[in-house]
Amino acid sequence: MATPAKWKIVMVWCSELPRPHDKFCICICPARNWYLFINSDPPFSRKAKQVVLGVASFQLPFLVRDSYIDTTILQKTLVPADLEQAWNDPARDKGFVPPSLRLQIKAAAQSHNVLTADELSAILND
Repeated sequence: MATPAKWKIVMVWCSELPRPHDKFCICICPARNWYLFINSDPPFSRKAKQVVLGVASFQLPFLVRDSYIDTTILQKTLVPADLEQAWNDPARDKGFVPPSLRLQIKAAAQSHNVLTADELSAILND
């Protein structure tokens, strides 16, 4: 069983989404179940496209195409049963975010001034 840890990536079945499906989720705060989503499609709005962090598939070997991390929102609504199932399945453990990408995530989160001080602190402090 994998243990939730900051910067660990896990593939979670997200049953609460309008179209339930698996999402790659970056654990930011295990105690609060705060995660960043990795999305395969860019956001629709022009403003959102300006603050999303692009991730090349070579940066995370499990990605099959370039993707995006929305650093403007910490996901807090993941269903506990979905999270527990993901953490209990070794095949869903995708390892840790590499240090260079962590720095990019921190810089992106810091640049847009959208997160609360507590949320930003959770991302910035290791």
